[in-house]
Amino acid sequence: MTLERDRLLDLSKQSTAFSASLRKSVAELEAQVASARAVSDAEIAAAFRHADDFKRQVLDRDREIATLRASIADRDRAYATLQGVATKHFTQLQESARLLTDGGSQPLRHAREVIAHQRAVILRQKRVIARQGSIPVHDPHMAVAAAGGLDAPGLSPSDLQLNARLCRLLAERFPEAMVIPSGETRTLALQVGPRRDSPASVVPASTPPCQGASSPVSSNSTGRCAPRYRRTLSQLR
Repeated sequence: MTLERDRLLDLSKQSTAFSASLRKSVAELEAQVASARAVSDAEIAAAFRHADDFKRQVLDRDREIATLRASIADRDRAYATLQGVATKHFTQLQESARLLTDGGSQPLRHAREVIAHQRAVILRQKRVIARQGSIPVHDPHMAVAAAGGLDAPGLSPSDLQLNARLCRLLAERFPEAMVIPSGETRTLALQVGPRRDSPASVVPASTPPCQGASSPVSSNSTGRCAPRYRRTLSQLR
């Protein structure tokens, strides 16, 4: 009996150690399974997130494609419009070429006159700008007006011509200065004194030495010079 009991005790000890080892192995396996499950769950969640990101990217690409299609449609419409404009301009160029070939159209002559006038105005303004607001005076009306202390024309196209009333007045007062032969240059000098009823002293007119100065206007080509006239403001009115 004692031997049997000892043998059973040994077997029970061995089975206890085996069961403890088995439980330990099961616990380790369960821990590994739990860790693997957590890893797989994390991978699955990451895969779902990537899938959502890809889905959003696909939707963004779809919207971009729709925008590009709309832009292409707008470009097509703009291209069609440009084609129409180009066709219209080509037709106008053909009509202009036909008018230039004919040469007898009144609108074409008028357009040429307008273009020439605008070109002259632009060139005059460029000369004024290049000379910092000072322009050479070749018109006798402008020369007399500048000598009288009037303002010279400015940069505005509307100021490039003197007042018509002033031109008529100058033509009446100085008829000899308004007739200049072609190719001749004349020098005009004007001295304006105070009014007769003014208490200020009257500055006498100075006449430079001249030869044959019977005319108030002289020509540079003949070597004569013009005497300086003294005109009061009441006489100019």
